[in-house]
Amino acid sequence: MNNAETFEKGLKNIRRGARRFGKFRKRWAVLNGLACFIIASPGALLIWFGLDWGLTELGVPMPYWLLLPLFAVVCGISLWACAKWLLRPAMRRIRAEHEALVIENLHGELDNALIGSMQLGDELASGAGSSLGYAEELVRELVRLSAARLAEIRPKKLVDLSRTLWHLAGSLPVVALVVLSVLFASGAIQARALRLSDAYAAFVELLFPVTFHVTPGNAAVVRGRPVGLEVMVEGARGRKVELILTDVETRQEARPKVPELKDRRTRYELPGAENTFVYVFKYRTRLSPEFKIMVDDLPEIQAIQYEMSPPKYTGHPTRMIKGRIGKLQELRGTEVLISFAATTDLDPENCYVEWPYRDGDAKTGPMDVSGRFGSFSFIVEDNERLAIHLTGVLGEGFEMAEPANLEIVVRNDKRP
Repeated sequence: MNNAETFEKGLKNIRRGARRFGKFRKRWAVLNGLACFIIASPGALLIWFGLDWGLTELGVPMPYWLLLPLFAVVCGISLWACAKWLLRPAMRRIRAEHEALVIENLHGELDNALIGSMQLGDELASGAGSSLGYAEELVRELVRLSAARLAEIRPKKLVDLSRTLWHLAGSLPVVALVVLSVLFASGAIQARALRLSDAYAAFVELLFPVTFHVTPGNAAVVRGRPVGLEVMVEGARGRKVELILTDVETRQEARPKVPELKDRRTRYELPGAENTFVYVFKYRTRLSPEFKIMVDDLPEIQAIQYEMSPPKYTGHPTRMIKGRIGKLQELRGTEVLISFAATTDLDPENCYVEWPYRDGDAKTGPMDVSGRFGSFSFIVEDNERLAIHLTGVLGEGFEMAEPANLEIVVRNDKRP
């Protein structure tokens, strides 16, 4: 092999060795970056995850105004770590000249032999060496000696990998915790995701308010009957809504479990209303207007009294009958006053007496009502029937189950 061939081979070996060293450094730089990224990003996420999980288990979950910003900090740390420790080393270009300087700096005794061999060798190979005023043989000898020295020192051994190995060892527990969490705490992970989604929705809703549409609003129901309470939360991005029921008399509060919002709607079916109550729906920190459900019984006649005043010509005194009867037999012309007490307060506008067959057609007559007491009067004229219709003070829907019927029979007058 002549001097020219030896020179070219030596120059190539120097460049190849420098690039090989550069690839070796890049590989370990990427591994070091990956380890640092794992410690910084999944590590920060594990801290956030464990903190919220632990506080939730203790009954004091992290408030949304803290949960979301802390997660944003975790995301920021992850982006910074990715840019610094993953992208930067992975995108670094390998340049033989730079790697030669690194080798010389790590070795400390090469005296710029490698970088000098590259630069002078390239000039000589391009034919510019003779014009620069130095001996070509000296350059060739420098390249030969540098190539031999590079092969002898094994540059890879100059790199200190202890820091990288420590970082890789430190990342292993983080990876193990992530794997264990996925395998054995998937429910907690899903719960954190839901809480994070709710926290995001809560922040968005600060800018875009929600509107409540509540049905039936204010209403009245018969005691013991079911009542459905429904809400549509316009603009809601979360799923959970609360229902707060407060007994008007005792002021006792109840918070029954309400189904989650579906298409921003939910409905709670109260199986049997027993007392008047007020209710509000709560979505996050916002409350719907307060509404009242009035609860009362259907009216029934609790006590009744009949006062009959016969015609004056008979000379008979007024007589009274207490208690409910089905038939009343009196002389024609007898004045009858019926007084009663109901079980509930009554609605004067909707309480009346019906004469189903008077004058061949149904007729109605008024009655005097005060609170739960009422009365009406009439004169016995013909055989007929009457029906007492009562409606509770809450109005429509509180009509008595069956009207109280009374048959009236005209009793024939006897000669004196």
